[in-house]
Amino acid sequence: MKNSALNSRKQKKHLRWILLLFFLTLSLPVYYLLQTVYSQLENEAYFTARHQAETLVDQIELSLKQLLETEQNRPIAEYQFFNVMTNPLLSESSGVKFSPLSEMPPKTDIKGVIGFFQINTDGSFHLPVLPEIGQDNLSGLSLAELDSRMKLKQKIRSLLSIKVANKTERKKDKLSEALQTKTKAETAVIDQPYVEEFKQQSLSMADDMASSIELGKTKKQSPVKLNKRASSSLTVSKKRLSKSANKYKTRKETVQLPDQAMASSYFNRSQQLVAPVAPEQEQQQLILNDRTPPSPSASLINVLSFESEVTPLQLLLIGQDYFCFYRYVWHDNNRYTQGFIVKSEVFLEAITSPLVKASPFSRLMFSNNNALLQNIKISTTEQEFKLYTRHLAMPFQKLEMFVYAPRLAKVPGSILIDLLALSLFFIFLISFFVFYRLGSKQIDLARQQQNFISAVSHELKTPLTSIRMYSEMLRSGWVADATKKQNYYDFIFFESERLSRLIANVLQLARFGRQQHQPEIINSSAQDLLNRIAPKVEAQIEATDFKFTIIQAAEISPALNLKVDEDAFLQIMINLVDNAIKFSNKAEIKQIDIGFKFAQNHKNIIFFIRDYGPGIKKNQLKKIFTLFYRPENELTRTTPGTGIGLALVMQLAESMQASCRVINKQPGAEFQIKFLIK
Repeated sequence: MKNSALNSRKQKKHLRWILLLFFLTLSLPVYYLLQTVYSQLENEAYFTARHQAETLVDQIELSLKQLLETEQNRPIAEYQFFNVMTNPLLSESSGVKFSPLSEMPPKTDIKGVIGFFQINTDGSFHLPVLPEIGQDNLSGLSLAELDSRMKLKQKIRSLLSIKVANKTERKKDKLSEALQTKTKAETAVIDQPYVEEFKQQSLSMADDMASSIELGKTKKQSPVKLNKRASSSLTVSKKRLSKSANKYKTRKETVQLPDQAMASSYFNRSQQLVAPVAPEQEQQQLILNDRTPPSPSASLINVLSFESEVTPLQLLLIGQDYFCFYRYVWHDNNRYTQGFIVKSEVFLEAITSPLVKASPFSRLMFSNNNALLQNIKISTTEQEFKLYTRHLAMPFQKLEMFVYAPRLAKVPGSILIDLLALSLFFIFLISFFVFYRLGSKQIDLARQQQNFISAVSHELKTPLTSIRMYSEMLRSGWVADATKKQNYYDFIFFESERLSRLIANVLQLARFGRQQHQPEIINSSAQDLLNRIAPKVEAQIEATDFKFTIIQAAEISPALNLKVDEDAFLQIMINLVDNAIKFSNKAEIKQIDIGFKFAQNHKNIIFFIRDYGPGIKKNQLKKIFTLFYRPENELTRTTPGTGIGLALVMQLAESMQASCRVINKQPGAEFQIKFLIK
């Protein structure tokens, strides 16, 4: 038995390792599969977010293109203070009107506009908000209005000067000195850096923006020399532009411009003839609201009409705060530069804010050569990563746009995968314990069967040896004393009875195992069943020092019948009495009570057998009905038995639709068989 217990522990240990290795091996492909699914979900979420970022950048580019398209299509003549006013019914000009750009602020859909400007072919710097005025000609503007517009001109020239100064630090002193002069000849020299700057921009654009803008040397020279040099250089630049016409398409436009000086003087004359002298503020409001003056004959004003070619708008960065958009107007191999300056922060914010309100991104960033231009925060997050980056399309090719997204705490769909992984983990864990428990039960069952075989062998061998010994002594006539003879006869009888009960239990257990037990149910009264118990257990009790008492319930009518199998019922009672004798053998009160009574609900009759022994431990009240189970340690137990008696009692009771249970008494234990009254 000792070796059997050791082997059982070793087998359970081996079983644990085998099951653990099996489930670990099974877990590896499952883990790999889950990791693959997680990776695919993360990639899908990443590429979905990246596609959204790419779509957002495309929308921003489209908005920029649509916004600049209006300024690209703006007529050349609107960069002058006065325009030709035409009659739709007539083919010739009929007067002059104010340009939309002559107002402050100018009429445009672009946010953050500082002002529009034009650089003429002679290098002079001009703003549409200022007419070509003389000493006696203010074109209807008040002195205060004229002063504010002159300040705007100085601001725009200053911003462009900053751009030139950043390109060539060596000419900074000359530019500062030139900006302080006010003569017309000096003005032409001052504007030379702008001409050179835009000239180089044009050459760079013709070479597909492959090289950066380079400024030429700036020297004081007469306007006439400047124009010749610019004219020859711009002719070469125009030829280069014609080679890349597929990328940078130009448009042709017929321009009609009134002589600005004549239009200004005529406008003053017309105001004096048509309207009385108005206050200065009313006259200023008339101009700013783009009110068209009276329309006299066009023959009074010299109208210049010519065909020009306009290049697409280009972008010039002025530091980190301003954008300069400009275009070239070509006429008779001469170039005019028209453009406007915007505040970059306001401009980009106005473009992006309507598009990013419902976006899942954290911020957008615009940079130029790794220099931050604009950082637009969309949402606040602690962790973010660079999701998408791209250079914008023309004319924003110098700008690089970065889209940042918050790091996802949970990938969409990962909750389902987490639940699946958790379910698989619990399934593996439960399966491990279930298989281990089943394997352990099988190991224990095999051990119990071995113990049962050993116990049965012992239970059979010992009494048979004694019976053979006493029978040989009696047969040989070695026992002369009559009392000893009677004792030997009694011993042989009682042991043979015990062997008969043991064999009957084994055979009955075998029939249950083969499902061959067929109960023979008959009607019998409780009193008759009780009367049949005494003769069957009398021999068991006589072989011991125990006494038994029959307890009857007077309130139960003798005519009350039960449906039982009498043989099975008697075998139950014999086994219970035998169990009571074995486990209360050392009790002070050696008594066994047998009887029946009503249950509390009076729907059942309970047959009971009570002993006055030590009772049964609470954790063993249900285990003792398990097959081959014995409460004592197999290595140290002294109580005889095979572990099948109580298990057979439970099976026999269930075959008669009865129930069996045990309860502890003070002292002892009481086994109860409950039958349903029918």
